[in-house]
Amino acid sequence: EMFDKIFWEVNNGRAVDFLPWLMPTMGKSMGEVKQWAEEIRTYVVDELVEERSQNRIKEKRGETNMMDCLLDRVEEDKIQPEDNDCTVSMDIALYALEDILGGHCAVSNFALRALIDVAARPAVQRELREE
Repeated sequence: EMFDKIFWEVNNGRAVDFLPWLMPTMGKSMGEVKQWAEEIRTYVVDELVEERSQNRIKEKRGETNMMDCLLDRVEEDKIQPEDNDCTVSMDIALYALEDILGGHCAVSNFALRALIDVAARPAVQRELREE
């Protein structure tokens, strides 16, 4: 739900996008977006990263999913970074994970909207079947 709210905020134009001097009037909206982003970060850290970290310690297995790969890379770069320009910190890993989760949310919302639009238009359904 938070991703949806943030994407709605980001993808809908506002006057401030073209008139930056109006930014002081956006305090409440920007505060809400910041709060949503903080809630997403808290969820990702508490429910995904910490849980996966604890399970990895218990299981003592190698990489089994993308989360393992991200966590391994963060640990490797802490110990011995290959290149300072390509080092993956926990912040970068969290940003990447949140971006993937948010992208998933956006794509699924778009697909659902497309299906709803087609379902509401029998003529479009016929044309799609013919095509």
